[in-house]
Amino acid sequence: MEILYYVFFSLLLVEIFLYVAFNGGETMKDFVLEQKNKLLYQKLEKKIENSGSLVLVDYRGLTVEQVTNLRNKYREAGVQYKVYKKIL
Repeated sequence: MEILYYVFFSLLLVEIFLYVAFNGGETMKDFVLEQKNKLLYQKLEKKIENSGSLVLVDYRGLTVEQVTNLRNKYREAGVQYKVYKKIL
């Protein structure tokens, strides 16, 4: 089992090196952020595929109290409410 972890870690390091080398010298932070966003996109895609409906809202302009009330109403109705900022 330890060998599998070693192989996986080695492959990950190679992937990181190649990514940084071939993408204009982007930093490690950019690489990690891109990987996190990929995972988030995949999770979001699965949620959308498995949902009966999808509603996108613009919550800007609402007060904290209004958003809290909205979240409570959604929770009571069994509706999932999630804010995705600056990634889509």
